[in-house]
Amino acid sequence: MRFIVASLSLCFLSGCARERPPAPDDLDGMSHFLFVNWNDDKQMSAGMSVLGPWLETEGRTEESTSFGFLLTDLTSEETIETPHPEYDLDLLIGVALTGISPFPIEEHGALITRKDQTWNSPKTYIKYDRTLIEGSVEEFVGPLGRVRTENDIDKSGPLGIHIPYFLNKDFKWVETDTGKPAIVARSWVEAEGCSGSDGQGKNCVSLSFSIDLWYASEANETIRLTSTWNHLQTSVDDLLTEEFLVKTMTDGLQDVFENTDAVLNDEL
Repeated sequence: MRFIVASLSLCFLSGCARERPPAPDDLDGMSHFLFVNWNDDKQMSAGMSVLGPWLETEGRTEESTSFGFLLTDLTSEETIETPHPEYDLDLLIGVALTGISPFPIEEHGALITRKDQTWNSPKTYIKYDRTLIEGSVEEFVGPLGRVRTENDIDKSGPLGIHIPYFLNKDFKWVETDTGKPAIVARSWVEAEGCSGSDGQGKNCVSLSFSIDLWYASEANETIRLTSTWNHLQTSVDDLLTEEFLVKTMTDGLQDVFENTDAVLNDEL
């Protein structure tokens, strides 16, 4: 992973926060495992059966829900099924964060099939149009099966950065060995998305991969987890510390979790 050395004069950008710890071995390993094995139903069920107890315990801690963890980089072998721009994967910054939702997993599943996804973060998504290219809305809301989607996104970022890009994101229902349902999504960008009317600007989403999951908790809640790896390029890279970029990522994930619950509670 690339590390950016920040001077004290740039402390205000990073917030001078304490350094985030690496993800626990089981969380880091399972994030990689689920990303690699998304197409294998048996492996996904086995993976969620292992991860479920972690989500019910460590996944509920303040460190997991408010601060998050750093992930090890994806490798070229792990991204064979997800075509991506030809940047070195050691440029990725990976973080994981959990969230606890009081709403049942079936309600989260219904939101996934909406065409307009800007509700995820109304303050940052200028456009987030989802198109289902495989699977049935009726079946997935059922809940059953999987859907594959293409997403046309235009997102504003820190310091007024504005980047349009296309995201592939696939969702599937998974059942654990105890019969608990989960939804696991895998996403990635196949082509770099850059700012400017001609797409030739200096602000770019160059690499992006993620695993998002929703787990039906024993407490009749839904436990969220997003493990995401990104490489962004901006016109102010020299001013941005890695800690600032990590905090921006975790803040963005918390924003999505909170907005999802607000939608389910009819507040947005």
